[in-house]
Amino acid sequence: MSDRVLVAAINWNGRDFITGMIDSLLPQIKEAGARLLIFDNGSSDGSAEYVERFFPSVRVLRLPENKGFCGGNNIGIQQSRGEYIALINNDTEADPDWLLESVKALESHPEAGFTASRIRLLDIRRLLDTAGDLFYNTGYPGKRGWLQPDGPEYDQNAWVFGACAGAAVYRRSMLNRIGLFDEDYFNYVEDIDLSFRAQISGYRCLYVASAIVYHKVSATIGVDNSRKQYWSHRNHWYALLKNLPAPLMRRYLGRIILAELFVLGSAIRQGRLQTFLRARLDVCLSLGKIFRKRKNVQRLRKVSNEYIHSLISDDWFTHRKDEKKRENTYLKILQSSTH
Repeated sequence: MSDRVLVAAINWNGRDFITGMIDSLLPQIKEAGARLLIFDNGSSDGSAEYVERFFPSVRVLRLPENKGFCGGNNIGIQQSRGEYIALINNDTEADPDWLLESVKALESHPEAGFTASRIRLLDIRRLLDTAGDLFYNTGYPGKRGWLQPDGPEYDQNAWVFGACAGAAVYRRSMLNRIGLFDEDYFNYVEDIDLSFRAQISGYRCLYVASAIVYHKVSATIGVDNSRKQYWSHRNHWYALLKNLPAPLMRRYLGRIILAELFVLGSAIRQGRLQTFLRARLDVCLSLGKIFRKRKNVQRLRKVSNEYIHSLISDDWFTHRKDEKKRENTYLKILQSSTH
């Protein structure tokens, strides 16, 4: 496949919402010189057959089993020789100019290796899902603008730590250098890991305010799911240990330990101690592999510790309480809408 832009979408049992994603993208594909490719992760709901029947211009590649977000997208990226790789979730709807605005931003900013989209909630469109990813000095990832009303403060392009891979565009040249998604993550935090590796290697991430996507949050796996909790608990440690330079690890150690105790207390109160402990045990069992990968990451490093420090947020404790309140309010709205 030699198209200049590949748009790749992972699908797993997305029959109920994939139509919105395809309908929103098809008008953009031809204009951008792109092709839409859907990778079906072993779906059992007939969604692959549905796309093949009603959208014959869309190529569907069926994978024999669920390879997760990482494995599926890696196969997608490897299917193209194009200059740009656009990734988008199957539970999204893209604004008519999303793809062109993202590619145009990369063309205008050669120092940018990838772009973050302005992602709003599909069901409550006045609220943001993310306006770029964050990484805190507690070791936890975050989302800029998570569940906050969209407004003028997000109207300008900005340099950010990273991009949610549910709607992002990457330069192939960057991916060729830093590598694809780490398949040990399977789902969740894999985009934070890729963003971290990109920044360490000297590639910047540009939030593009005009590249708008609407996302049905956790439509595939569910909003409050034990597997999601496990992956999140485990994978943020993967990203921290694999990528954070040793001087910054020492600098942040007190906050990392304090956050761990804080989250441990939350896990006990919420009856999720087993998930918390299983995730940490798996991290311990994987330390050899993590540190082997860490050597490769640090070998590609082109930036200073202070530059990396400037990218990392220090207000996790301040924001966590407010974010939890917004999340609880959002969950109540979702629950009430299903009754």
